[in-house]
Amino acid sequence: MTEQQAKQIREMREQGIGYRSIALTVGLSRDIVRNFCKSRGLSGYGSALTKNIQEQVMLGKACLYCGKEMKQLDTGRPKKFCSDKCRRDTRNESTEKKVPCTLRCVCVAVKSS
Repeated sequence: MTEQQAKQIREMREQGIGYRSIALTVGLSRDIVRNFCKSRGLSGYGSALTKNIQEQVMLGKACLYCGKEMKQLDTGRPKKFCSDKCRRDTRNESTEKKVPCTLRCVCVAVKSS
């Protein structure tokens, strides 16, 4: 399974899509998709899973990137991500979405009389 397939499975599962539909889209077997989801805490009914992940993220009990359950420490600032990899992937995705400005400014010199 490639990183792209794993990312696509995670995104589709968080939207509440079932294992079979994901497997057909990604080109893997249903069992591979199901095992991947189980190992990352994405198992269960799709609609219930989506609602549960959203609630957990809002409460700070789940990773903002992958939705994996995480334990908060008693001291310090609450964690947003379960690992450095999730934090980096989130940052990389946000920088990829930024579109560089294509407008060019034309300065006109104004002569004072």
